[in-house]
Amino acid sequence: LEHLSEMYCQTSDETAKRHVIESDWNKVRRAILRRALAEELYPMFWAEVQDYLIKMSSQVVCEATRVKLTQMLDVKPAMETDLTLNEAEDKLKQMRAEDDDVDLSRRREDPDWISERG
Repeated sequence: LEHLSEMYCQTSDETAKRHVIESDWNKVRRAILRRALAEELYPMFWAEVQDYLIKMSSQVVCEATRVKLTQMLDVKPAMETDLTLNEAEDKLKQMRAEDDDVDLSRRREDPDWISERG
């Protein structure tokens, strides 16, 4: 406010430092400056700051999301080796054998199933 007062109010240069002359017109000018700052300029500056913060926070969130998604997607598939393929085949054979065992136990326990099949 002091810098604006020196720009828009009448000043004196009598001393080494420039100062505002106390007069009725300068009081009116200072009141106008305060009102302009409080009612016009500060709200306008605050709106610009909020817009800037929203844009910057959005950019930060987008960048963080991009990095996280890239980390999640940028993974090599597991290498299939002969050992893992053999283990998978053995597991499949074991599961089929267990299914056959379950079918045999059902056949023995369910007489209706035997009559329907026979």
